[in-house]
Amino acid sequence: MKRTPAEEAKIRRPHKPLEGFPEEKLAIYSQEFRESYFRRKAIADNLLEQQRALIMQFRKKGYAEDYKEVEVTDDEDN
Repeated sequence: MKRTPAEEAKIRRPHKPLEGFPEEKLAIYSQEFRESYFRRKAIADNLLEQQRALIMQFRKKGYAEDYKEVEVTDDEDN
């Protein structure tokens, strides 16, 4: 099975938006900035973990399934 260009890109360049920012420099920034940084880092680390799991699944099975929880409601209020 041939990979799509998007799959190849995820394998070669995983999502690391905060790469290169030295955590030692956080001390010079405000508490609010540091909290925001660590929230963003946790989200980025989670995305990277999900991408790696999909890549491992693809290599093992030849395909990958990404299931996300979606809340379904009966509300018709639009």
